[in-house]
Amino acid sequence: MSILKYKEKYESDLYKLYCKAHKIHFDEEKKNTEDKTFYSFNNFEIYLLSINKRLKGYVIFSKSYSFFGNNVIDIDDIFIEKDYCNYSNYCMLIESINKGFFRKKYKYCKLVSRGKRDKKLVALFDLKPIKIMYEMQINLNNFKEIYMDDPKIITFKRGIDELKRAEVQNSIFSDSDEHVDCSVNDILYEEKQDFFIDDGCFFLNIDGITAGYSQIIIEKSSNPKPYIVNFGIVKKYRKQGHAKELLNHTLGIIKRKGFNNAYVMVNAGNIKAYNLYKGFGFHKVSTLCCYLFKY
Repeated sequence: MSILKYKEKYESDLYKLYCKAHKIHFDEEKKNTEDKTFYSFNNFEIYLLSINKRLKGYVIFSKSYSFFGNNVIDIDDIFIEKDYCNYSNYCMLIESINKGFFRKKYKYCKLVSRGKRDKKLVALFDLKPIKIMYEMQINLNNFKEIYMDDPKIITFKRGIDELKRAEVQNSIFSDSDEHVDCSVNDILYEEKQDFFIDDGCFFLNIDGITAGYSQIIIEKSSNPKPYIVNFGIVKKYRKQGHAKELLNHTLGIIKRKGFNNAYVMVNAGNIKAYNLYKGFGFHKVSTLCCYLFKY
């Protein structure tokens, strides 16, 4: 039994495991095309569980730069075949992603569970949810953008506006319990990721003051999905209709890019945000539980 770091020679076996985990029909002809995008993002790393020289499990993970600072690693996907799905094997996989030269690199790993498949892991480690999120979706076919006469929306300029974005984003989320200030380096790191798009970040300008921020990212897959993230208004300018203006513009951009649907993740406890999106026509499509494993 051993842990292997992903290499191209494991591609076919990993793809078979991924299909089994996600109940996707395995198609040898497709494994080198768009279906491979689940692990082709440059911000993902993959470790494999090998038993008797056969791959029996995997963990796909990435550095977390927006949750409890730099002490967290995000588990994007984890799977072990049924006959080998036990506490010790899960431990091997989870511990393998946290090995440094002299000490452990992270204090926690974060798992977001979307359904039944992760229940075994949650039960084995007796994990308790630290946050519940709603994934919401809107169909844009009937959405009609209301154009504003006053140019309140300013598009983010890469290489110029990183500091401004860090300042306004930190201001917006300063009253959130789990917020950790982001830095210019965090934003530069994000700009290198596959999901980032240059013309998908916007500032809301009120009388020369940056009063809000919104961002579109694209979840790359065979069916790309646009998500609205980091959306918010600075406290001083809330309850004045500005959130509706910014959301209206953001949805308009997504529609003009040719997408029929848009998505957003909302904290289940954030009733105001939930009602804002619901008022625009969003509806809940799934519930996600966030768990934290302490090393």
